[in-house]
Amino acid sequence: GVYDVTDFVRQHPGGEKILIGAGGPIEPFWALYAVHKKPYVYDLLAQYRIGNLSKADIVKDDADDPYANDPVRHPVFNINNPRPFNAEPPLNILADNFITPNDLFYVRNHHPSTRY
Repeated sequence: GVYDVTDFVRQHPGGEKILIGAGGPIEPFWALYAVHKKPYVYDLLAQYRIGNLSKADIVKDDADDPYANDPVRHPVFNINNPRPFNAEPPLNILADNFITPNDLFYVRNHHPSTRY
């Protein structure tokens, strides 16, 4: 679809970052910001739809998965969102140690890991 989000930019939690996806397909943008892949976001976006591209105008973009290089995380994490990775270690494990064990500690980032 084609969307005009001009009136939504001020309401968007990321502000003008929404414009990074302007003029192209939203799929590569949402592969980077996977938190958008939720039914309520699609419902919100539907009200800004102003048209459709003809199949002849659609350009295929076979972008690689930007999260393909993310490190393997500890299996005990309670995963809230796999991409971008957002999880919590179980509280009972955290309570066993005064300092969080290294394999249960990570820095959350909205962007994919390039190296680990």
